[in-house]
This record gives sequence, structure tokens and C-alpha cells, in this order.
Amino acid sequence: VFPTTRSGKKSIAWFWLTDSTYYIQFGDVKLFEHSKEAQEKVGLSATCDEYPYIRQLEDFFDILPQVSAGIPEEIYRFVYTNGTLEWLEREVREWYERIEDLTTEQFEVFDSVSRFIWHGCLDTGYLRVKSRIFFYHVNDRLVIHYDFLDKDDNGVPIWSATSGKYEMTWQKFVDEIEDLLNRFFADMDKQVDDAIKDLMNEEFYQPLVARDTKKGTKINQVDYLRKEHADRKEFFYTILEKVKIGEVASEHDWNAIPTHINTIRKELRSMMLDRPRIVVDFNEMVGDNLILLSKEDSKYDSAYNLITFQQGMPVYIYSDDNLDEDDKIDCIIADGIAVETPPELHKNYEHVKWCCKLVGEIRFMSDKE
Repeated sequence: VFPTTRSGKKSIAWFWLTDSTYYIQFGDVKLFEHSKEAQEKVGLSATCDEYPYIRQLEDFFDILPQVSAGIPEEIYRFVYTNGTLEWLEREVREWYERIEDLTTEQFEVFDSVSRFIWHGCLDTGYLRVKSRIFFYHVNDRLVIHYDFLDKDDNGVPIWSATSGKYEMTWQKFVDEIEDLLNRFFADMDKQVDDAIKDLMNEEFYQPLVARDTKKGTKINQVDYLRKEHADRKEFFYTILEKVKIGEVASEHDWNAIPTHINTIRKELRSMMLDRPRIVVDFNEMVGDNLILLSKEDSKYDSAYNLITFQQGMPVYIYSDDNLDEDDKIDCIIADGIAVETPPELHKNYEHVKWCCKLVGEIRFMSDKE
């Protein structure tokens, strides 16, 4: 059904013929399905997202070529081993906000890591919520990470899905996409034919208003609708064929990504900390003023200096997994001395060679002197 403008004329566009409700399902999870609480309390008329489906299909095919190009296993594990992508995004944002003028080198680092953060992310901005789906082609498998923990202003969950991960083989994923495209355009063939029949039966639209195409020629609305339908079908299937044969190169310099991430983290820590410090987990207190420090005899500090431990040497530690009241990263810091792990702790912590014996209080960098 074409919407009607204020002047009473129909807005004849292929886009409107895709109006629908839709969801993405894998296993028992349905993405874009509204929660029962939202349906009951907000009075939503549809159980799933309601919008012209072509918007999601276009957004998905925008990222599909880069997803197809793949991500190296070590890079994928680098992110999901050393912290979540959301935390990396926070680090990049805070690093960027602290720099007044980016140098050329800093901009290249920022651009590289920013594009990497959003690699494989389906655009859901039109929904005005932060729900996210990331698609990663790792070796011969497709890994999907999703976060649908959005809530409305009253704290009501918007979606039935929460967050998690799902995997399938890459070939199965490609087969599913091809099946989706076949079913979509089979439905759209009928949609366009039915719309044209309705338009041709309306005396008001005989002859239909001519419109200019990008080439400058004129074509009536019915023929234009047919042409747009054919052009869109060709567009999507062309991308699909390139994906099927692997004819897509990555836009990322994968070898540079870990270096660029470490550069941002190093510079951010130097901005936040009073001095270079060694990262620890303050939850690993194993005795009176004693905290686990290192499994090895050496460890890098926040400035990437290699610190080799000796009994009784001063050590300065920190943790950066805390947020302040303004939702900014706030480092926990403490000072102490290095001590070899006491024999009485070997039963449970035999793998840990060094501990830090705290001297003074544990504090936040944001604490005022």
C-alpha cells in the first residue's frame, strides 16, 4: 500500500512495498522481537519490529562484503580475550576526547581502530536504540555476537532477546542468505505486480506522472517501479555472487590493529595515571595487604616498560575496570613492594611467582588530595 501525501497523491515508491514486521532467528533466539513486558505495558501492536524491511536488508548487504572478507582468528581472539568490544570503544572515545588536535599519525590510529570496532556491525540506528549485532567470519565459521539489553525510560526491556553468541558454518550462513534473498524477491515480484495492477485501474493516475531518472530521461511511474525493482534485484544478487566466490578484499590492515589498540591504551593510561603502573586485579587479595602480581619474573607496565621483579623493590599498581559517577574510566591505584609468593599460598597459587605487599591505602585516581 502506498502512503498518501497531504495533497492526496500517492507516494509511489518501491521502498513502501516492503513494509512489514520481521525478526532474525537463530536457535531459540529471536532478535527484534518485542518483549512481553513491552507489548503489555506499552501496548505495542506488533510482536516484532515493524518497518520497511528493505532498510535492514540494505544495511545488512552494506556490511556483508566486509564480513565475507573475514577476520583473522588471532585478531578476533585479541578483542574477546583482552576485553569486550564495548570497553575498547569506551577507551577509544575517552582517548579521543582528551586530545585537542589529532596528529596525522593519531588520526590514522583512530580511524583504523574505529573502523575495526564497527566491523561487521549491523546498523540499527533507525530504531533509536543501542541494540547491536556483530557478524564475524572467522576461518570456516560465522560468529554472531548480539546485545539486545535495551530498556525504555521506565526500565521495561524492549526486546525478548538479551545478549549472547551464536555460531554456524560460513557455508550454512551463505546458504541462508541466498534463501532469504530468493524468498524476499519472490514476494516482491508479486508485490510489484499487484501494485501496478492497482495503479493501472485508477483513472487519476492515467497517464501516470512522468519523473526524471538519474540519467535525465523521463519514464512513467509504472515503468519506473518495474525498473527500480529490476535494478534492486540485480544489485543484491551481484553482491551475493561476489560473497559466494570470495571476491572481496578486507578494508583493514589486520597486522596493524593490535599495535594501534596498544598505542591508544598506552597513551590513555599515561593521561589518566600519575605514573607508569602495573595492572592487577584488586579482587585477587590473598592475604593481609597482599595482592597477586605476576606469574612471571617480568611484566609490562602501563607505559610498556618491562619491569623485572626483585624481592622488596617498589612497585606501583593499578586497575582500570572501574567507572566514576560520570561513567568515565576511573583507575584504582596503590603502591607497594614486590615479594615472592609466600610458601603458605603455594597450595592455591603455586603458578603465581610474585605478589605486591601494599604500602598505604588503595585509592581512586579521581580522589581529591
